[in-house]
Amino acid sequence: MASMLKLSISLVIIFSVVTTGIGLGWSYDINPLIFNDLKNGGKYLDMSLSGSLGDKGIKKLAKSRMVRKVETLILEGHEITDEGAQALAEFPFLKNLKLLSLKRNYVGPRGMQALAQSENFKSITSLDLWGNKIGLDGVRALAASPFIKNLKFLDLSANQIGSAGAVTLAESSNFKNLEELNLGNNNIGDEGFIALIQSPYLANLIRLDLQGNNISPKGMKALHELPSKTLLKLLILKRNRIGDEGVRYLAHALALKNIKELDLQWNGITIPGAETLAKSSVLSQLKILKMWGNKIDESGVKVLSESDNLKNLTNTIEIYEEKGPHNWIEGGPQPF
Repeated sequence: MASMLKLSISLVIIFSVVTTGIGLGWSYDINPLIFNDLKNGGKYLDMSLSGSLGDKGIKKLAKSRMVRKVETLILEGHEITDEGAQALAEFPFLKNLKLLSLKRNYVGPRGMQALAQSENFKSITSLDLWGNKIGLDGVRALAASPFIKNLKFLDLSANQIGSAGAVTLAESSNFKNLEELNLGNNNIGDEGFIALIQSPYLANLIRLDLQGNNISPKGMKALHELPSKTLLKLLILKRNRIGDEGVRYLAHALALKNIKELDLQWNGITIPGAETLAKSSVLSQLKILKMWGNKIDESGVKVLSESDNLKNLTNTIEIYEEKGPHNWIEGGPQPF
């Protein structure tokens, strides 16, 4: 009975901090929240379910000695702006950080500049900024950072970086250790795509997500012309403009010799494109091929499913239907 009473009191305290603390400008101590979310001997802190901290909550977090051992810090969806990012950059007790996730916040160029110039991030290997507002200037700050040089994972999806942002990434030696790069929905176009695949600093990429970036057959032609194979095992090109013409280049691109998973959903590919893929010896190691959203009908599905070159496929090739079971998830073709 006593233990139940203590648990109830703890829950009330935590609830009060989450609700009342935000409403009153964080006049309450944030430590009970941190205590509740801190795991793995103080090394793992995920506050994604702790309400919306906002910049004021982040400033409280920044002053807590409880984060001094934290190596993984997840602050997704907390309405953090440049002000909060500045507080993160000035954390006095955050010297061991290796993974930082700021997904679904409002960090802009100034916030990215503060993070990029902070010695707190000299050991960071994973940075997730999906759905912020860092833009081209933010990418430039990251590319020029004197501290952030050991990244293996970087997600800048939906950050309005454009083709110039992709070119900036491609030209920076800061990213020579990257193994996974996600740049979905940034409208990098063919110029940005070509810069990325030709970059000498991105030669270690294993996973590359470029969905929704307005990439056309021109980009696929450049991929085809790369002189040697890459380390890429996963390539996501969903919601671009590759079409049957682009598939003719992609299917014979030696750069994809090691590819295991290829996502070509929503690319205007028809039956001739499916036939080209089925005849590709370059793609013989493929285990997953995603084609939903293309107009390949049953004959296209059959030619892919029965291809000797694609005999290692483990997934089912699906037919796109106007009122199919996935439409509620996928919607339809989206403007760039």
